[in-house]
Amino acid sequence: MRDHDISTQTGLVNELGVHGIAVNQSTVSRDIKALGLVKTPRPDGGYCYSVPTNVVALTERSIRILREFVNSVDGSGPIAVVHTDSGNAHPVAEAIDRLDLDNVVGTIAGENTLLVIVREGTHWVVRSPARSAASRQSSVSEGHRRRTRATRR
Repeated sequence: MRDHDISTQTGLVNELGVHGIAVNQSTVSRDIKALGLVKTPRPDGGYCYSVPTNVVALTERSIRILREFVNSVDGSGPIAVVHTDSGNAHPVAEAIDRLDLDNVVGTIAGENTLLVIVREGTHWVVRSPARSAASRQSSVSEGHRRRTRATRR
């Protein structure tokens, strides 16, 4: 992507083939979405695929989500159990996935708990909760006030 202006999925399939990677168009289509590639304008008026310039912003956002929503983490073997407030497990899983950490194989999210599966040999270092109990209580209280106002209307 950085060395070539590739404007179509077929062009991407062909370029990957040159490098010994055999894929078809439907696989490339899914990968483009998963990688977050975007089409950007070229000087000649056409478009080409590129890595978004906001990758740093996405990383910062992911870290902010982890700090804000993670209540506790515990690990055993290749699995970590991450607890969040109700409804926040999916955004946390998405944030972890977007960080594309080498030692994380994948995540599975429920309502307020997610599993993070890591590669063999990963050692857990569990630190204090990402945010304080007072901070969590403040956001819970604020959410309660919003719901109460909404039901009174």
